[in-house]
Amino acid sequence: MYYYTPRNLNPHLFCGLDGYMKSIKFLIFPFYLLVTILLGMQVAIASEIAKATYLVGDVKVERQGTTISLQENGSIFEGDALVTGADGIVHIHFVDGALISARPGTKLQVVRYFYDEAAPENSEIKLELIRGVARSISGKGAQHAKDKYRLNTPVAAIGVRGTDYEVFASDTGLQASVNSGGIVVAPYSSECLQSSLGPCGEGFVELFAGDSRVVVVGFDSNEARLMSVIDAIKLLQQQGELDKASASNDLGTAEPIKDLAESDSKSDDTTEATKIDDVEPLAESAQIASNLSSDLVSRQLVWGRWSGAVSADELALDYSSAKIGRASVLGNTEYGLFRAGKFQSMPNEGVIDFSLQGFQAEASSNGASSKLANLGGELKLDFGLGAYSTDLLMHSALTDYVSLSESGVVSSNGVFVTRTPNQWVAGALSPDLSEAAYFFQLNSNGFLVEGTTLWNKQ
Repeated sequence: MYYYTPRNLNPHLFCGLDGYMKSIKFLIFPFYLLVTILLGMQVAIASEIAKATYLVGDVKVERQGTTISLQENGSIFEGDALVTGADGIVHIHFVDGALISARPGTKLQVVRYFYDEAAPENSEIKLELIRGVARSISGKGAQHAKDKYRLNTPVAAIGVRGTDYEVFASDTGLQASVNSGGIVVAPYSSECLQSSLGPCGEGFVELFAGDSRVVVVGFDSNEARLMSVIDAIKLLQQQGELDKASASNDLGTAEPIKDLAESDSKSDDTTEATKIDDVEPLAESAQIASNLSSDLVSRQLVWGRWSGAVSADELALDYSSAKIGRASVLGNTEYGLFRAGKFQSMPNEGVIDFSLQGFQAEASSNGASSKLANLGGELKLDFGLGAYSTDLLMHSALTDYVSLSESGVVSSNGVFVTRTPNQWVAGALSPDLSEAAYFFQLNSNGFLVEGTTLWNKQ
């Protein structure tokens, strides 16, 4: 019998086959490599969902196990976690026009961001605020797919109603307020899972613009409830969370006080609402109630005009004079607030009443403008609560009577910033607590009213 063994095989047959296979591999490998590179590029491009359009201080990105420093105009990808340091602030502009601002001491992860431009109702958006303070202005994705938008925090889920809202989150609770639209907030439960999308349908609380209260979840109760700002401040203080909220909500020393939307020139909703045209005031306008023009140089807190000449009746110094011996604390598009000395700490108790020393304000609407006269004002600091409250009454022939009433938290470095749907106040204390100053903006009967103030301890 003849046995077919390897020795009987033609070795050239296998040599030829092996050579053939090697040739095939040689031809296929470059093609495979090219396809892999192209697919990788396509994935990278497709997953770029936002850019950092404004950045100050220490801002990092945690991405696929690595941590990198984020630069202005840097790209944000799905899965990225934004981490701001003690002086870090970042504004993020998403592909659907959404805007998010992360304050100091914040960690925010973009868990899922799918925007379907052709059919925006199919979009899916999921964010997670692990800690800190963030402000979110909904884009087209959230506006058209509210049932598939979610911001998770450690204790509760937030859904939207086409919204501009702010939220502070920690391991033990959250506090949220609304500037426009509405939010739906619910603690986690068997009916409200962290893994879900959209607002929860059980145990929720709704908050809409125009309601001066805030939503609170956690701290001393697992239920979602509505509280006044002062009651929320007291609760945060009792739970040892007030310093975290205040530090995260501090604007720092570099970011101008302005609407998040205004900081991004690419936003379709960007307006110049905070800029007042140089229109001559009406003849009936009242005189600015300020007698400090000659004494500004000696003050610890002064307003300095960023550019241009300062008029004789202006409650400000030019930039070069304002910065002598002082550092910029905050500002708007026209003025910066400059403070002399380093703010050490806030007292734990006590109340200080301030008297108004300097005031200027102007109202504008449809090209017309008018200076306002001050008819009275109060500013009170309660250090036991870490809070301030203020009232102003103003008048002009164009606007009639205009009133401002506001309260909020004072941060550990003596800075206070409060925003409600129709107005905001932002200011600071001097290091020795003898002076205060704040900028204000409000909408009153179709007029945009902006002004600056200076105060002395009574």
